[in-house]
Amino acid sequence: MKEKKNNPKNAREASGYTDAIALLSVIQNITHQLFAVENIADINKLIASEFKDIDQFNATVLLLNREKTRLEIAATTGRHTRLMASMKKTLGISLEGTFVNLDKAAAFNQVVKTGRPFHMPVKESLAQFLPGPVMQFIEKVTPGSHDRRTILSPIKINSETVGVFSLSCPPEVSIFMPLVENFTMHLSITLEKIREKKRRQDVEEEQNHTIALLKSINDLALELTTLPSATDLHGFICSWLSRTTKAKLSVVDEYDPVEKSIRISRLEAAPAVEGRIRNVVQASLGELSWPLSDTVYSHLVRERAIVAPSLRELLFNAVPQETCDALEAAIGPGDRYGVVFHHNDKLFGTAAIFLEEGASPISEDILVIFSTMVSAAFQRQANEIELQMSEQKYRKIFESLRDIYYKVDPEGRVMAISPSIAHAGYTPNEVIGRNFSEFYARSQDRSQFLQTIYAKGEVFDYEIRFRAKNGSLLSLSVDAHVIFSDDGRPAAIEGMLHDITQRKQIEEALIRSRQELEIRVAERTEDLYQANEQLKIELGRRKRTEEVLRESEAKFRRLVQQSKDAIFLVSRDGEVIYASPACEAIFGHAAEEFLADNDLADRLVHPDHQAAYAKTWEIFRQSQVYPETPIKVPFIHKDGHLVYTENNITSILDDTGVLVGIQIIIRDITQRTLAEAELKASEEQFRNLAEQSPNMIFINNMGLLAYVNQQCVDIMGYTREEYYSDEFDFLNLIASEFQDITRERFGMQMQGANVPPCEYVIVTKSGKRINALLSSRVIAYGKGKAVLGVVTDISARKKTEQDLIRAKEMLERQNEELKKIDRIKDGLVRDVAHELKTPVAKQAMQIELLKETCEQCQNREKGENIVKVMEEAVRRQEKVIRNILDLSRLEAGGRKYRIAPVRLDHVVSEVLMYYDGIIKKYNGAVSVTLVETTVQSDAEMLFHVFSNVVNNAVKYRERTRPLKMTVSMEIAAGKAVVKIGDNGVGLEGDERLLAFESFYQASPSSEGSGVGLSICKRIIEDLKGAIRLESDGKGKGTTAVVELPVESS
Repeated sequence: MKEKKNNPKNAREASGYTDAIALLSVIQNITHQLFAVENIADINKLIASEFKDIDQFNATVLLLNREKTRLEIAATTGRHTRLMASMKKTLGISLEGTFVNLDKAAAFNQVVKTGRPFHMPVKESLAQFLPGPVMQFIEKVTPGSHDRRTILSPIKINSETVGVFSLSCPPEVSIFMPLVENFTMHLSITLEKIREKKRRQDVEEEQNHTIALLKSINDLALELTTLPSATDLHGFICSWLSRTTKAKLSVVDEYDPVEKSIRISRLEAAPAVEGRIRNVVQASLGELSWPLSDTVYSHLVRERAIVAPSLRELLFNAVPQETCDALEAAIGPGDRYGVVFHHNDKLFGTAAIFLEEGASPISEDILVIFSTMVSAAFQRQANEIELQMSEQKYRKIFESLRDIYYKVDPEGRVMAISPSIAHAGYTPNEVIGRNFSEFYARSQDRSQFLQTIYAKGEVFDYEIRFRAKNGSLLSLSVDAHVIFSDDGRPAAIEGMLHDITQRKQIEEALIRSRQELEIRVAERTEDLYQANEQLKIELGRRKRTEEVLRESEAKFRRLVQQSKDAIFLVSRDGEVIYASPACEAIFGHAAEEFLADNDLADRLVHPDHQAAYAKTWEIFRQSQVYPETPIKVPFIHKDGHLVYTENNITSILDDTGVLVGIQIIIRDITQRTLAEAELKASEEQFRNLAEQSPNMIFINNMGLLAYVNQQCVDIMGYTREEYYSDEFDFLNLIASEFQDITRERFGMQMQGANVPPCEYVIVTKSGKRINALLSSRVIAYGKGKAVLGVVTDISARKKTEQDLIRAKEMLERQNEELKKIDRIKDGLVRDVAHELKTPVAKQAMQIELLKETCEQCQNREKGENIVKVMEEAVRRQEKVIRNILDLSRLEAGGRKYRIAPVRLDHVVSEVLMYYDGIIKKYNGAVSVTLVETTVQSDAEMLFHVFSNVVNNAVKYRERTRPLKMTVSMEIAAGKAVVKIGDNGVGLEGDERLLAFESFYQASPSSEGSGVGLSICKRIIEDLKGAIRLESDGKGKGTTAVVELPVESS
C-alpha cells in the first residue's frame, strides 16, 4: 500500500488536534475551578491566568447590559489586555470600556437573539465594533490573523441569553466548537449561581430594610400619641424622615387653606444638595411656595402615597418645566416618593423623600401606614387646639360674670359656681361639693324653692335669703331652670343669683318712712279732722301723698345716688317724680331728660317689643296690680346699641291702701344676657366636638360618670342612663388586671400629680376586650375636681405590633430555610461534579487515542472517527448537564414544560434500549408488554423519569441472582398505567414513602445523591399524574407504578 505523503492540509489538521488538546486542558482547569468562583471579577482573573500560556487563543466574556442593547466586556485574556496596552501607547487610543452595540454588530445580535453558536473570520468580528485605525493596527502587529476564526457561543440562564463567550482560534473551527459550547455551559452554571446568590442577598437586605422601617414607624406611632399639642409636627416629621430613611433630601410641605397654596415648611438635606436646591428655587421662583388648584386638591385628598413620581408631579404641576429640570439636576438620580397628609377631605400638607441612587426602596404599604398615622396626628393636634380655644373663651366669660352662676345636682350638692361668689365672701372651692341648703337662712325655704321649680320647670326673680361667710344675710333673686336627663328625670338645676340686698333695704326704708309719716300726719291734722272731716278726706289725702312721696324721695335719694340700677318714682297720674343718676349709664339719657319727658322711657323700648310693652302697662294701670317677679325689657341706648334690662315694679300705697304711685328699679343685665348666650353656645360647641370625636370621652366625678360621649355608648354597649346611674361602677369598664393601677393613677391625679398616658384593656358590656390608650387630666368640676379622660382604641396598632413580631419570626425561619437550601445545593453540586466524571473520563481516553493517531497522521479516517467519538461524548456531557439544570429549576418552580402529544410506549421502549447494554452486562432479562398510547405530556421529562426507575432497578439488584425485570402498560379509568418491576433488594414499611423524600437513602453506603425519586415524583405530579412504589418486603423486589392522564394535561 502506497504511503500518503505529508501535505499542508494534513499538517494543519495535526496542528488543530494539538491546539484542541491544549484548549481542552485549559477549559478543564477553568471548569474545575468555576465551582469556587464568587463573582465576575474572579472569572476574569481565572480566564486571564489559564489562557496566558497559549497565544493561539483569545477568550472574552461579554455580558448583556440591563437594557439589552449592548454587550459589555466582563472578562478577557492577558493577550487581549497586552494588545490594548500596546495600542494605547502607539496610537494614543484607549479601548477601556469598549462595548459591542447590538444594533450595529449583526453577528453578535444574531447569537443573542437565536441562542445558537456562530463562527466567522476574526477580522469581520472585530470590524463590527472597532474603528478603522484600530483594525489597521491589529493587522500590523498580528500578521496572519486573517486566517483565524472567532467562535461566538451564547451564555444562557433559564433558557435566556445573557451574554456571549467569544474565542479567537485557528481556522479548524469544527474541532474547537464542541469544546467552546461545553465551556459555555459550565460558564452559564457559574453565572446562574452568582446571580442567584446576589438575588438572595438583595431580597434579604430589602426584607431587613422593610422590618427596620416598620419598627421605626411603630416607634413613631407611640411618639405621636404622646406629643404635646404645641409640638412643631412639620419639623418633627421632616427630622424623622431624614433619620429613618437616610434620605439625601426630605421635604415637608404645609397647606395654607386661606391662600390655597403649598409652602415648604421644613427641608433637611446634605449641605451641597440643600444649597443647590435653594439657589434654583430662589432664582426661578423667588419663594418656597406654589399655588394649588381645586382639581389638584381634590386629587390629593384621595391619595396616601405616590411611588416614583416625576418631580413636576411632586410640585403639583404648578412649576415650569425648566425649573423642574434644574431641580432634577440639583437633586441628582435616585428613587423618590410622595406622601399626602389628609383627614376627612381636609388637607394638612405633603412630604417628599429623595433617596440616594441604589438605596433600598420603600414599599407603598409602608408609605400609606406612615401617611395615615401622621394625618391622624395633625387632626388630633387641630382638635386639641380648637378645644383649648373654646375652653379659654368659656372660662373668660364665666369668670367675668357679675351675678353668680351656680349648678347643683338633684341632691342639692353644688357642682359648679362662678368666681363672683366672692361677693358673699366665699371662694368657689369653699362652696363646690357642699349642699346648697346649708347657705339658706331657713331650711324650709330650700324645700319651698324645690317644690316651686320642679312644678314649673323654671323660676324668675325668686327671692331667697342667703347666708354670707361673715354670717350676714343677703337678699338674692334667683333665675333658674331644671335640666332633665334623656329619660325625663331631673339631672341638675342651674341658674343665676342676683344680689338685691340694696333693693330690699330701700323697700324697708320706704315702709318705715310711710309709717313715720302717718304718725306725724295724724298728730298735725287732729284739730282739722274735728272741724271738717270731708275736707280732711279730700285735702289730706293729696297732702299726705305728696308728703309721703317727698319724704320717701328725700330719704331714699341718698341710698340710690350710688346705685348702678336706674330707679324711677312715678305718680299715679304717670308723672315721673324722680329718676336716679344711673339712668344716664344705662340709657345714655340724663335723669333730667326723663323728668322733662314722661314718655321718653316708652319710646326707648326696642321697636319689636313696643306693642307688647304698651299692652302690658295698660293692663297694669287698669288693674293697679303689678307683677311680683321682674319683667325683662330691651331698650335702645342713646348711641344705638341694645340694652337688656330687668324691671322690678313696686306699688306705693298710702295708709289707707290707696295707690299713690309706683317705684320702678331697672337693672342693666346686658352683659349677663350675652354671657349666658355665649356660655350656652360654648357648652354646645364643646359638646358637639366631643360627640363627633372618634375617641371615647368621659368625665369622672369622684367615681361617678358625669358625662360620656356617643362613642362610649357605641363601643362599650352601655346606655347613657346606665353610665349615669349611681350604682354604675366605673372600674367595671376596665379589665381586672388593670383595675388596681387605674385606681392608683386616678388617686395620683386627684392629688395633683402629672400622669402620662397609659395603655390598658377595657371590657365592653358583651365581654369583648379592647386594647386602649387612656389620656386624662384633672379639671374643675363638681365639689372641686374631676377627671376628663380620652380613650383611644389601639387594637389596630396592637395587631400591627403582633403582625410585625410574627413577620419577623417568619423571616427568621425563612432565613434558616435558605441556609439549609444553600447547604443542600452545595451537596448537589458535588454530586453533579461526581456524575460528570464518567463522560470526562471517556473524553480523556479518546484524547489518548487522538495522540496516538496524531503520531501517524496518514491514518486520517481513523482520526476523524476519534474526533466524532469525542464530539459525541461532549454532547452527552452537555445533555447530562442540561438535564441537571432543568431538574434544579424544576425544584425551584422555574422549569417550563414543553407539552405536546407523546407516544408513551415509544418513550418506554427508548429507555429500555438505552439501558439494554447495561442490563445484559448483568445477565438480566426484561419481559415487555406495551400498548400503543398517546398522552399530552413532556417527552424529555418522561424519558428522565423512566430512566431513573430503570436505573434504580439495576442499581438495587440482588447480587446473588440474575436481574429480572417486567415492564407492562395498560389503560384503566382514563389513565395510562406503566409498571416497571424487578427482583431486587425490595422495600418494607415506610421505606416505600420515604424513598420519595429528597436526599433519603436506604443506607449510608447507597450510591447516588438520594434525589432521583423525589424529582421523578415532582415531575409526574406537575404533569397531572401519580407515582408510587409497591413491594412485599426485603428481598422480594420492587414495582414502580406511574399513572398519567390520557386526556390533555
